[in-house]
Amino acid sequence: MLIIIIQNITRSLIYLFTLFIGIGAAARSPNMIFASMNQVTYSGLWTRHASHADAMGNVNSTDTGTVPLRDFNYSFDSRTQALGLWTFYNAKDSSGGKTPYNISEGFIQIYEPANSNPTSINTVQYNYSGTKNETLNLTINGMNALGADYDQDNKKITDNDYCRAGVGTDNSAGSINGDSGDWLSYTLDLDYTGTLSADQKFFSVTDVSGTLSILFQHDDPRHTALNGFYRIDLTLTDENSWAVANNSPELKDTNTVITVPEPSAFALLLAMGASVMVLIGRKP
Repeated sequence: MLIIIIQNITRSLIYLFTLFIGIGAAARSPNMIFASMNQVTYSGLWTRHASHADAMGNVNSTDTGTVPLRDFNYSFDSRTQALGLWTFYNAKDSSGGKTPYNISEGFIQIYEPANSNPTSINTVQYNYSGTKNETLNLTINGMNALGADYDQDNKKITDNDYCRAGVGTDNSAGSINGDSGDWLSYTLDLDYTGTLSADQKFFSVTDVSGTLSILFQHDDPRHTALNGFYRIDLTLTDENSWAVANNSPELKDTNTVITVPEPSAFALLLAMGASVMVLIGRKP
């Protein structure tokens, strides 16, 4: 099995992005992929609608707002279909101070553990493009990622995926009002620009950009004034990261070298990684 390890060249672009491809597979279509980054940022717009159909068609909006610039932490493993997308809320600066942006407004989160059943992931596509394979695209489509449900007494009824989308929220200090609900559908579309080595074992990334589009239903009985269907359209970039600007120690190590273990050891590492993701995921 060949392994592609994406490493950052400069301190301002801190990448840990590992790709696995099967023996004999063409360079333009890797068979397996593992991606993990936490130095990306996102920002965009949201609109509120009275129905799912209106949100899908982006018509008859009843409210609109801006998703502020936030740091992003995400991970995807095609082998286990483990997916984690969340605001990099636990980033610290070089002195240990916490990010000032750990607020509800703009907080994004979905967590799909390895081999989860059912899974919200419908399709995954990844391939190279360009005359020298200089662009790698990863697109993930999913639907019905259901968040935890509560009653009016703040008691949890069901404990599903950790799904949040902070739009139209109460943004007072310490508030978590308005970011719980269901991701009815979503598309993550990322382009990585870089250089694929001649032996197809390394891909050095110089730039990443993309989009994240979400149809989100807020149905929390504790905050009925916020209930509705939200269309969220975000732009992803590797620029303006608070964590990078403040030299966060939680950023992925640029000097880490990853090898492919034997299948049994690889499965153990995946399980350990999933456990860590659960521990660090922001819970209701």
